[in-house]
Amino acid sequence: MINSSDLKNYDSDGMHTIYDQWPEMAKNAYESDHDEAIFDNIDHIIFAGMGY
Repeated sequence: MINSSDLKNYDSDGMHTIYDQWPEMAKNAYESDHDEAIFDNIDHIIFAGMGY
C-alpha cells in the first residue's frame, strides 16, 4: 500500500488531487447548458490519450 510520503515522491505535482475531482467535473460538464452538437458529416471517431 502506498503512503502519503511515497505518493509525494511519485506525484510531486499533486495530480492525484485533480483525479479525485474528476467525478464532480464530469457531472458539472454533463449538467451544463451547451448547444447541441451536430455530427452530420462525421464518419470516424478517434480516441487518443496519454498515460498508462
